[in-house]
Amino acid sequence: MAKKNPYSFTDGDLRNGCSRCIENVIGLLNGAKMLLEDRRLEVFALGLYIYAVEEYGKAILLKKSITPGKTKHQIDWWILGHGNPSDKTKSHDVKIKLGFDNLPAVCRLISRGVTIYQAGLSNRTIFVKKDKKGQIGGSVSVQKDTTGKFIDTTNLYSLDNLDLKTACFYIDWDIKNKNWNYDLATDRQQLKRNIKTFENALLNFKC
Repeated sequence: MAKKNPYSFTDGDLRNGCSRCIENVIGLLNGAKMLLEDRRLEVFALGLYIYAVEEYGKAILLKKSITPGKTKHQIDWWILGHGNPSDKTKSHDVKIKLGFDNLPAVCRLISRGVTIYQAGLSNRTIFVKKDKKGQIGGSVSVQKDTTGKFIDTTNLYSLDNLDLKTACFYIDWDIKNKNWNYDLATDRQQLKRNIKTFENALLNFKC
């Protein structure tokens, strides 16, 4: 069972927290737009975009925690990053899903791929994402003596691939590809469109 935050929040506390989250969302989206100006940094823009969606989910949860007729409110502690809703669900995942669920559907359509800097000696298939069970969810074919950005256009980002947020920032060993993970890549114009749609949706959100 999720623990409650020991502090009793007023309506003003929760609305202020919600507003601060929205300010943070705007800042993250602005940062993502700046990073998109440099094609080498677009993967970090994608990471900030997913963080913005999660922060939006937190704002929604804080707003929903206001119970009409009550002057004091206790909220689930996992909303603020302490613990998880249950043994089977992670707080980050719940907030990302909630954020996407409250945005236009187009915002969750994210093409995923890899950037190849060193040409291979033979043709190869590179797996670009996996689900929570480690099953392959998408791949790209790279010809020998070829470098550049390769996008999987048949499998778009889904809520079964919540590893995407941290994968944009960290280097890890990729068991499926038997190599250090390749630099992630995405469709730059698509991400720009998503950010603009997200920003427009925020105009109608009130804490």
